[in-house]
Amino acid sequence: MTASCDRAPELKLGIAAAFDGLINRLKYSQYPAIQAAPLTTLDGLKAWMALLGHIGEILAWRTNEDELTIMETASNFAAANPVMCSLSRAFMHYALFADGKLLGKRPAVVAVRSAMMQTLLPPFDEASSARMADIMDLLCTRCEEAFSYNFKLFCFNRARQRRNLFKAIEAWDAVQQECEALDVEITAIHEGHDDAEQQQYYFSSWVYTQKLRAMTECYALGFELELYYVNEYPMIFWYLQYLHDTRAGYLERMLKLRAAGAESKRDLLSSFARDNETIEQFLTMEAYRDHAKTKMCLGLLEVTRVLRSLGLLDVVEPDMNTEELNYVNRFRVMTHLSSPLVLQTESYMEFMHKAGRKGIDPHIKVATMEFQTAKAYLEQIATTKRTDAHSLALKAEGQALLKVCIGNLIGLRMFPWKCMAELPADAKTPMANQRRVLFDFKYHSAFPFLVREP
Repeated sequence: MTASCDRAPELKLGIAAAFDGLINRLKYSQYPAIQAAPLTTLDGLKAWMALLGHIGEILAWRTNEDELTIMETASNFAAANPVMCSLSRAFMHYALFADGKLLGKRPAVVAVRSAMMQTLLPPFDEASSARMADIMDLLCTRCEEAFSYNFKLFCFNRARQRRNLFKAIEAWDAVQQECEALDVEITAIHEGHDDAEQQQYYFSSWVYTQKLRAMTECYALGFELELYYVNEYPMIFWYLQYLHDTRAGYLERMLKLRAAGAESKRDLLSSFARDNETIEQFLTMEAYRDHAKTKMCLGLLEVTRVLRSLGLLDVVEPDMNTEELNYVNRFRVMTHLSSPLVLQTESYMEFMHKAGRKGIDPHIKVATMEFQTAKAYLEQIATTKRTDAHSLALKAEGQALLKVCIGNLIGLRMFPWKCMAELPADAKTPMANQRRVLFDFKYHSAFPFLVREP
């Protein structure tokens, strides 16, 4: 057939390619075509202004900032609104990795070493022995891959960021396990023992906080992308409060390790006391932020439990998709990690089934206390007078979360709880579009506040 077609000039259209098994990949798009809506002149001008604004902000980045500040700046810039286009994201990637170096100044390995040593202030000298220097080189080399990958994530759009965050979590987890073994060897060299109870785990603690941040961002991003059904909100808040609480505890632990290390390096720190104080304040503010988010998750968890007990949240349980199965699928990645401990499905189901047994007032009281405690933490962040990029980013998010706390406190007081509780069972039908009827994400993409009048 092919030979006969080759002899006919009018039919010679590349027939052989039509029998290629990959023709669908060569000739056709793998996804439905995106509907391209023509922009008005005003919308086009707004898009251009947003693009120029993003590029101008990237050009204003200071190349002499420390690595933690650069990471915080890039993370907040990736979540900018209006959303960055592909050109501005490409410009951001070029700026971050110019000449294969972070902001064109420091190789990634050097940046990792600097970030860890300045944050932890370990009470030993890496040049004290050849083996200690070899361990530090190996440790920084292993961390460099996950560190660079974490930066590259910020150059993707939000949907791809979340998909790749799972890979970043697994990369940090692998590095953490190696760092724990190296921490034990470092302690044996420096202090002459390998007693597990006296291990400080300096570098693995730093890696663990990076992994926990990737985990919290991954699950919080699901709210922004509207990946969760409203009936899944309780399980997401249940797990997020656990992750934020764990990270806050490790940040405080790092502050204690840092204080102990500062005593042994007092003479060295006197030459750059301002930088030392800056990093300490960064860690303190981050700990406050995670404490506040822990309390907010607990408050929202109580709110969603009450709404479910009143029959206002739809619990979708088809034959092939029970809530237990949904929980397992949402947190499947946790089962492949060395830490933190996995929150079991049975614990979550037991916790949810206890809702409403003693009425709704105890739940409302607990939620109010949690939001008030979160508000106190956020007010501490809002009082900072620092003007560097890291502090301004933390302060901006703190102010947004503060508005969420106030909105929830007002919503808890104004919501018609008693009227809803007194409705007959057959009248309590789940509302359509519950995400927008019951919750408002106006101030923060991951933390909503309760709408007063559903």
